[in-house]
Formats: sequence, structure tokens, C-alpha cells
Amino acid sequence: MKRNAFTDLSIRRKLPLILVATCLLALLLAGAAFLVNQRRDTRAAMVENITTLAKVIASRSTAALIFDDNTMAAENLAVLALLPQLDEAAIFLADGTLFATYIREGRQPSWPPQIPPTYFATFNAAILELGQPIELEGKQLGMVYVQVNLQQYNDKLLEQAILAILITAVTLLIAFLLSRRLLKGISQPIIDLAILTRHVAEENDYSVRAPVLKSQDEIGRLVADFNNMLVQVEKRDAALLESKNRFRSLLDQAGDAFFLHDSEGRFVEVNERACESLGYSRAELLRMTVFDIDADAQKDAHKERVWGSLMPGHPETLYGTHRRKDGTTFPVEVRVVLVQEGEMRYLQGLARDISERQQAESDKEKLESQLRQAQKMEAIGTLAGGIAHDFNNLLSPIMGYSELILMDRAADSKVKKRVQEILSASTRAKELVKQILTFSRRSEQHLAPLLIQPVVKEALKLLRSSIPTTIEIQQKIDPDCGAVLADPGQIHQIVMNLCTNAYQAMKGGAGVVSVSLSQEVLTQGDLASRAGLTAGRYAKLVVEDSGEGMDPETLKRIFEPYYTTKGKEKGTGLGLAVVHGIVKKYGGEINVYSEPGKGARFSVYLPVVSKETQQEKEEREKPLPTGLGRILLVDDEEQITELGQTFLEMLGYQVTPCNDPAEALGLFRDDPSRFDVVVTDMTMPKMTGALLSQELLTLRADLPIIMCTGFSEAMDEETAKQLGIRVFLMKPVSSHALAQAVRAVLETQ
Repeated sequence: MKRNAFTDLSIRRKLPLILVATCLLALLLAGAAFLVNQRRDTRAAMVENITTLAKVIASRSTAALIFDDNTMAAENLAVLALLPQLDEAAIFLADGTLFATYIREGRQPSWPPQIPPTYFATFNAAILELGQPIELEGKQLGMVYVQVNLQQYNDKLLEQAILAILITAVTLLIAFLLSRRLLKGISQPIIDLAILTRHVAEENDYSVRAPVLKSQDEIGRLVADFNNMLVQVEKRDAALLESKNRFRSLLDQAGDAFFLHDSEGRFVEVNERACESLGYSRAELLRMTVFDIDADAQKDAHKERVWGSLMPGHPETLYGTHRRKDGTTFPVEVRVVLVQEGEMRYLQGLARDISERQQAESDKEKLESQLRQAQKMEAIGTLAGGIAHDFNNLLSPIMGYSELILMDRAADSKVKKRVQEILSASTRAKELVKQILTFSRRSEQHLAPLLIQPVVKEALKLLRSSIPTTIEIQQKIDPDCGAVLADPGQIHQIVMNLCTNAYQAMKGGAGVVSVSLSQEVLTQGDLASRAGLTAGRYAKLVVEDSGEGMDPETLKRIFEPYYTTKGKEKGTGLGLAVVHGIVKKYGGEINVYSEPGKGARFSVYLPVVSKETQQEKEEREKPLPTGLGRILLVDDEEQITELGQTFLEMLGYQVTPCNDPAEALGLFRDDPSRFDVVVTDMTMPKMTGALLSQELLTLRADLPIIMCTGFSEAMDEETAKQLGIRVFLMKPVSSHALAQAVRAVLETQ
């Protein structure tokens, strides 16, 4: 569009132009109207005067025409000489013949060639021509013609025009001076206000003020109101800035990430926590949308799910995943609320990183699982303790009588061989009870040089009875494999866990589990592929299966506690973690090799130590030590007291059996010097072995006491020593152990 040059002018220029143009136009219109009216009125008056004069001449010239006296007619025309502006006149007959004339001196006649027969009055340049008919009784006799010079009249009009121009010039000067005054008093303050307003708008500087005017008119009040408005806006902006800074400070101090975005997902505001959590600067985030950081958000689905369901003022909690600048993601909980500002709608959200919460919940679940497992183990332990006590009491007479038969030289060799098998089975049963107590953590784990071949074989026998017959167990046990420093229960646990893991890997319920034990010597060159080991001899236990195998990701986490690829009904994910912990504690290493579809192979390396010393072996094979002494034997099981009495009496001792601890205390109280040694059970009705021992030691402080127990939570070797008990034996007690214990305490008397 073409711009109007006038509208772009400043008020400083517009005002004088408007005033001058207005005055000029007014004066021109007034002058023109005046001159036009003056000329019209003057001409009308002149025509009227000349017409009257012409009528008088016509009336007086009637007789001259009747009598054809042109002299009289000329005399009548001569009267016109009194009028200086009248230059010439004439009387014409009715047929147009010139009858009489009058010409001012120095003029040349300029009669019209033909005179109209009727009255006329015409202006030609500076000349007025007028014709007045001469009539008598309705008959036209002739025509009076008059010519008037208008030069004087025109000169007067020119003088009036010049005067009007002078008046116009003076008026314009006055208008210009007035505009300057108005400009100073009215437009200049407005111009200053306009300049000041533009400065405030462009610079946002509300500290400036317009100069205060002395006048109290509208302009003065306008300036005062404008300054007051600036003061109020400055206060409002200061309060707004303070509020904004306070809001910004609160946002930046918030522990959660703050986001404000419009319906298109464009961020309008974020806080420092949002920048820190995502790794972007504030400027970068304000150029992004929610879809750039929300790993789960899709534009249409986001609009439908969030904008379609939210109501202003009704917050909701959503869960999602945010993506950092480096591409990593983390779970978030977002508290969102819809904010309505006029026709605009914004979504305000507080996002909280819940990674730690989820980890805590996961840890809580693990702890709860551990607690449940511990409670199970506690219950199993309680049950195992009761079973162990009763089972050991049953094993004691079996093992004891078996040993008595073997000690009988008159017994048949075939019978001895069979009894030897009974004793061997009883020994294995004893170890099994010990393992049960170890698994239930009801027994201390003592590390000692151990040949693990029997433990492995025993574990495989137990495993064979607990897995389907469709799974074949192959074993290759090297009898010459050296001993390791270990606890038999934990070795048993390693074998059982690895084999259980192996057969559970075979989904079809059929396959092969191979177990091998051999001795391997590792040199420095072998250690590169076996991190954590040193050069030396190792017992190598290998458990291999023909199952489904594992992928690399599973192999990385195979030994993590509670990590399992099995269902809840098949395991807790603790088995391999326990194996790993035991092996590491023994200074060994466990390696695993597997490929999907090709099964898995677990290789356990345990350092080999010296075998059982020859002295220990000889000690076991020595004849039973005999002796002399009086023994009080206390046990609530009659079979055990009978067996013990028979065995100890065979060794030369005098034995007083007693199945009631109260009765035993009474016998001792009657004569404390009657007995040299007391052998007592721990768990008995009415009175425990510990309480009986305290009472006996009160009566005789130097009394040697040997305590035997199948299982007791309240008693162990350390506690027994603190009570003053000399020897603590676990049931079932072998004949060698009991004979050596009695002989040892008597020799220390």
C-alpha cells in the first residue's frame, strides 16, 4: 500500500501546516466569496442605475423622435456627460438608423452594427452596453444605446483583491505564530511523551520521567498521569521481577525437574533440575519439545492420553521414561496438571527420577526374598536339629554295637564283614546328619584337609534318587586326587548345586550330566586363561550338561545373587552365587563355558593341600586305649547307657549307668569322691547336661566331665569349655573317640 507522506510527518510539522492551510483556505474562500458578491452586486446596481438613466433619456427623447428633431435628441444625450464612466451613447430609430449620438471627447465611436429591438444589458471586457427601447402607446419608436467604461470599477475591485491578499498574508503569519505557540504549549509535550513512550517500549526502561509542566490543563494532567503510570508500572515490574526471581529460585531449588509446555509440546519454561537431569542447557531445552526427551511419547498418542483426559486444576500422576542428551534413559514419575491462561492451555509437570526408588523396591523384594529364605532355613534348621538329635541317638547304638562286634575276636569273619558294612553305612549317615546341620547353619563349619572323592560320590548318590531316571549321570572320579582344605558340607553343597543347575537346564527332561574329578598342575603359562589362580596343584571338579546352554548376556550375570532364568518354582537364583562364594573363600576359581544349544561346562579349581598326616591315620588304627577308673554314665536313652557301659567296661573301667539326671545328681551328692569321670548327654528331660554339669562342679570343682550331644542350639564346644567341661563330643560318638577322651581326662588328673 502506498504510504501518505503527510501521515508520516511529525506533529511538529503537521500542526503549522494544518493551521496555515486551514487559515489560507478560509481566507481564500472568504475573499473569493466577497469579490464575487461585490462584483455581482456592483454590476447589478450599475445596470439598474444606467437602465433608469436610459429610461429617462428615452422618455425625454420621445418628442424628438416624433418630430424628427435630432438636435433635441442630442441635447438629451449630452446630459450623460455628467457621468465620467459613460463613454458614448446614441439613439437609433426603430429601423436601426442612427438618429443622435454622444461621444466623450477623445473616444472613437464603436456603435454596434445592429441594435436588438428589445432591452438588453451586456458586459464585454471592461465595457457595459445597455439598450432601452423608446415607446409610445405600445409602439416602439427607437432605441437608446448607452456604453459605460468599467475600468474604474475594475480598478476598485483590484484594490479590494490586493487588500484581501494582504489580509490573508497577515492572517497566515498570525496562524503560523499561533501554531508555534500551540506547538510549544500543546504539541511539544505530546511529542516528548511520544518519544518517551517509544524509549520505554524499546528499552523497557520505566525509570525515565516526562518533564513536569507548570500548567494544570489537560496536557499538564496528561503528563502528570503519564509519569504516575510509569511509577506504577515500575513498581509493578519490580514486584513482578521479584516474584519471577522468587519463582525462578523456588523452581531451581526444587528437587524435581519442572517443565511447562504448550499443546504442541514446545517447552515454555524449565528449571535447573530439568537441565541437570537431562544434560541440556536451558536455552537448548527451550528450543525442544517434550517428544525430544520422552522416550515413550508419540505426538498423537500423547495428545489423546494427556490433553484429552486432563481437566484444569486436577493433577494426575504419569509414569514414563526420559532420554538424556547422551542417549541414556531413566524412569520418571511425572505429576502433571493442565493450566489455562485465557485461550492458551499449558501442561505443567514435575518429573522425579525414580531409578533409586525402583532399585530400592527391587532391593526390598530381594531382602524380603532373603528373609523368606532365612525363615525357611530357620524352620528347616529347627526341624534338622530335632531330627539330628533323635537320629544320632539311633545311630549311637548301631555304631556302638557294630564296633563291639568288630572288637570281638571270636566273631565270625563273615559276620564282621557284614557288620563293617553296617558301621560304614552308619558313618555315612553320621556325615549326612552333619551335612544337614551344616546346610541349616546349625553346625560350625570346620575347614580341614579333606579328600573330596567320597563327598562327591555321596552327593551323586543323593542326586540320583532326586532327579528323573531319564537323565543319565556319568562320573569319572580320580582316586589319586589330592586333598583340599574344605568343609565336607560345603563341598557337598557345591556338587549338589552344580548338578541341580545342570539337570534343570535340560528342558525335555532327558540328557546327560557328566561329573569328573581330577588333579591338575597349573604352570605360569596356564594362568593367563585362569585369572585369580596361582601356579600349583589343583583339584579340578567339572560338571557338564547337555542342556540348552546360555547366551553371552546370561553368562555375564550367572553368578549374581538372585539372578535366574528359571521360573519361581525352580529356584531363587542363589545356588550358583553360593557356589561362587564358597570357591572364592577356598582360594579357588570357577569358570563356565557355554553356547546356546550346546550345553554348559562348569570347572571348579580348588587348591590341593597335604593329605591326612600319617600320624592321624595311625592314631585311628591304634588299638583302643584301656584304663582304670570309675565312670558315671548319664543318658536318657537306655540303649546308649547299656552300650556305653558294655564298651567302657571292656576297656577296664567301672561304669555306673543312670538314665535320670536327677538320680545321677543324687548319687554324686551322696559321695562326690565316688566317681573319677562323668560322661553325660546334653539334651535330657527335666535337667539338661549343662545344668547337671554346673551342679556337679559346684560339689566338686576338679571333676572331669565329658559331654556328648546329637544337637543343641544352647551348647557348643566353646560354651562347654566356659562351663568347665573338659571334652565336648558330637553324637554318634565312635568307640575310638570315647576311649581317647576318657583316657585323656584321667591322665590329666
